[in-house]
Amino acid sequence: NAMSLLLGEPYLPLYYKKIRIYGALPNEIFSYVKMKDKFPNNSETMTYDVTFTDMEGNVLAVFQDYSVKKVRDIDQFGKEMSISTFQWIPSTYEEAQDFKCAVIFENNSNRAHQLWDELVRNGKTVIYIHEAEYLQMEGSEWYVPNNEQGYQSIFEKLSEEKEEYSQVIQFFDGADDLNNVLNDELEQKICKVLTLSKVLCKKNMAIRYTAVTEHAYHVVESDNTINKVSAMLTGLCRTLRSEKHSIVTQCVDFDCEYSATDLMQALTLQPVTDYVAYRNHVRYEPQIDLIHDISNTNNEIELYRNGVYLITGGCGGIGIKTAELLAKHENVKIVLVNRKQFAERSQWYEILENEKDSEKAFVIRSILHMEELGSQVYFRNADISEEEQVKKLLEDVNSEIGQIRGIIHSAGVAGGGLIQSKEWSEVMRVFAPKVKGTYYLEKYIDAEKLDFMLLFSSIAAFAATTEQVDYSMANIYLDAFSEDGLIRGKKIITVNWPAWNDIGMAVKHQNINEKYIRSIHSNDAMYVLWNILQSGYTHVVVGEWNSNEINDISGIRIGHNLQNMAKKNAEIVKKENNTKHVPVKLEGRMDDDYTDEEKIISEIWGNVLGLDTVNIYANFNDIGGNSIFAVKMMDLLNEKYPDMFDITDMFSYSSIYQLAEHIREIQGASENDYH
Repeated sequence: NAMSLLLGEPYLPLYYKKIRIYGALPNEIFSYVKMKDKFPNNSETMTYDVTFTDMEGNVLAVFQDYSVKKVRDIDQFGKEMSISTFQWIPSTYEEAQDFKCAVIFENNSNRAHQLWDELVRNGKTVIYIHEAEYLQMEGSEWYVPNNEQGYQSIFEKLSEEKEEYSQVIQFFDGADDLNNVLNDELEQKICKVLTLSKVLCKKNMAIRYTAVTEHAYHVVESDNTINKVSAMLTGLCRTLRSEKHSIVTQCVDFDCEYSATDLMQALTLQPVTDYVAYRNHVRYEPQIDLIHDISNTNNEIELYRNGVYLITGGCGGIGIKTAELLAKHENVKIVLVNRKQFAERSQWYEILENEKDSEKAFVIRSILHMEELGSQVYFRNADISEEEQVKKLLEDVNSEIGQIRGIIHSAGVAGGGLIQSKEWSEVMRVFAPKVKGTYYLEKYIDAEKLDFMLLFSSIAAFAATTEQVDYSMANIYLDAFSEDGLIRGKKIITVNWPAWNDIGMAVKHQNINEKYIRSIHSNDAMYVLWNILQSGYTHVVVGEWNSNEINDISGIRIGHNLQNMAKKNAEIVKKENNTKHVPVKLEGRMDDDYTDEEKIISEIWGNVLGLDTVNIYANFNDIGGNSIFAVKMMDLLNEKYPDMFDITDMFSYSSIYQLAEHIREIQGASENDYH
């Protein structure tokens, strides 16, 4: 809206009466704006006709009665992006539930033994499971192989017992040996729980499963490490609960001040969140809430002219849009990394001619546009889940193109499938780019010279539904990676995205899930992303929340700002859907004498805005009016007074009194003709 620049005030599009298109728009056009003289002094809205022509003066498009509305508070408007973040808050205890019998899976740690002793002291019956090569199930200590057949034997044996074993507790140590994180750690933790989960899904048993971890989350300032693989267990437990409703799951995390008494408390309290943490014997729970002011920090990211920025999944839709974002803000060197080789430049003209609607053509046009803006685009092929390929990639880019200043990791593989049918090889395929790729990229980059690393995560990390166990865990790893980077003083940013509705995996696989957060267009995503990069926040959630579903998100606390937003939006939806006629009482005159026009308008206002009392002098915006309501009221008024109103009238005559006077002026009625 160039008119906003000319007037020096912010306006946004509101409405147009008619549009005529005569041809495609070239890169350069002229626009001729003719102001309408209907409301020359109105500052709330403006209406004009707009004509687009090419450089030779040929008319390409005409907008008739194009209306714009002033943004009432531009500073607040810029802050109302739907961006949320996480924090840990002291827990409020829920109703306790006692139990009699428990099964403990040991991990050769003192913590499991301490819980065993504590349970026995409290009169509980305990079966203690040791991992062994051969099956032996006698007394209270059972020796079981770590495989699906061994786990099946456990629950078949338990079903024969007289007592009901309702608690299953599994311990995991805090060691995060980075040299083996992609093999031993995943095998020892994730694969073990996945195998147990597959067995539980096939059993018709009411069980509470608890995974006990150490330093899996960044809860308090004194936390100096994060076990990222242990954090992934949260996604597995959450998905298990969503796929098998007879199972209640929770992850309980401890620092070095572990206490069997604290764990006993966690086992008896009714779980409200998917995971809790004890720090120095204080119980914490995760909470998500809206960020009021994203511009409240001074830790923005600066792009450097001719700086080198590497993007994985670079020729995918999301990767290429992110590359365009960089190119629009600075002339940079962009390295697009893909597993497969992109089309040679000699083939581009033919692709643009014969496959103009293809994804390849979209990428080519984007690259050409970036180069027109002054940036340089390079292609490199590498499988980022292969260590040697990543090492060579980074070495080659640094030596041939320049020192890498930023990495944007957007590569990913879609998951899918129920837990009970999930094979470990399928899980590792989803883990490959997000878990392996992230780890190798940071391992072989010169961290001291890297300005930032941006990780594209998903809302599946905290709002997983069925058939997303592998994808949820992979994204949780990214979230934990950025938190760990914060502890280590590294600039690692994670963004939990909703589905993108025009490009990306969700569109490709026709799997756009909008249960909790509505899908986002790539242009909106880029606008928000740039603000995030300038904000200094390192872990955020992006998207417009579905107000009706916010409180249904299981496993995480909802903050006050989100709750208030949900309540406000629910009230708006209720008003929008309210078609029932409700008598409206008029106020504003001492003698309660109102014109017919005022009575008619008040009925429309009251029913659209959900009000039972309206003051004829009240301002439309001040009593809950907005552009959506304005359109609805315009339609209803035009039913009573055909073709008398357009959208600008709802803001130009912003009270019942002003609208009534406008009607009487047009109809030539006497101003004092009251009834």
